[in-house]
Amino acid sequence: MFLVESSIGSPTHSKQNKETVGSQFRNSLNALMTTLNDTTPHYIRCVKPNDSKLPFVFDIQRAVDQLRACCVLETIRISAAGFPSRWTYVDFFLRYRILLKSKKINRNDPKLTCQQIVEEHIGTKDNYKFSNTKIFFRASQVAYLERKRADIRKDCSILIQKTWLNTYAKKTYLQIQTSVLIIQQCGKAYLARRYRSADKQNNAICNYFSSSGSNY
Repeated sequence: MFLVESSIGSPTHSKQNKETVGSQFRNSLNALMTTLNDTTPHYIRCVKPNDSKLPFVFDIQRAVDQLRACCVLETIRISAAGFPSRWTYVDFFLRYRILLKSKKINRNDPKLTCQQIVEEHIGTKDNYKFSNTKIFFRASQVAYLERKRADIRKDCSILIQKTWLNTYAKKTYLQIQTSVLIIQQCGKAYLARRYRSADKQNNAICNYFSSSGSNY
């Protein structure tokens, strides 16, 4: 027992269990790579608004210089010259299927429907490209589709509003018409009863005077 305790507390055993700087770095790097593989990282490029670190002060030329030095402007120019907008068929189908008539929409084949939408609204074939999983658009093409989508949504909203207002106006008109007819019926019945009562009184008076005149 004494020998076991002495061997456990010996400097040789503690030196073997001690983790080196290289192994710590390797384990940390492996943990970082595991985290990156399990997530979707997004890289953010920070731009200093000014060199004085003052709040609410934005130096435009300084920001442009930083963007130019980091090749961000050149990357944007190259991207705009190619196909900067990329959409998967499912996402494009869910957002822009409103641009196609309902009888042309094939819900079992979103890719075919997306191709019909693009070919119908974008005339120049050089402005878009189809791949196996995505659609590629040149600059300003998605903005054009967004404008068309907004116009169609506006027209649909106006149509729904017109239909609702028409239904509400008809319902209100029928209620007013029914109320007017009831008022007319009640008024006519009241006048008829009043005229009938007056006729009865006149007939009674005439009969009274006629009977009284015959007695004399």
